[in-house]
Amino acid sequence: LQVHYESTATWKLATDYLQCSPSFHGHEHCDCALINTGQGCIFVKLLFVFKHTVGNRTLDLTLVLPMDA
Repeated sequence: LQVHYESTATWKLATDYLQCSPSFHGHEHCDCALINTGQGCIFVKLLFVFKHTVGNRTLDLTLVLPMDA
């Protein structure tokens, strides 16, 4: 999943790739992210990254686990 954000170190637009892999060097690896829910920011763990096509539009979607307990 490609994300664009403004770096707080340089204040320039930056790009990063978030990923989750069931077998990364023999172990599960899932990135985490900070998202704005509209009611505040929470950390989430990416569980599954996928694409879904509706008509002629392809959406990049991510199933996440909120870590706000």
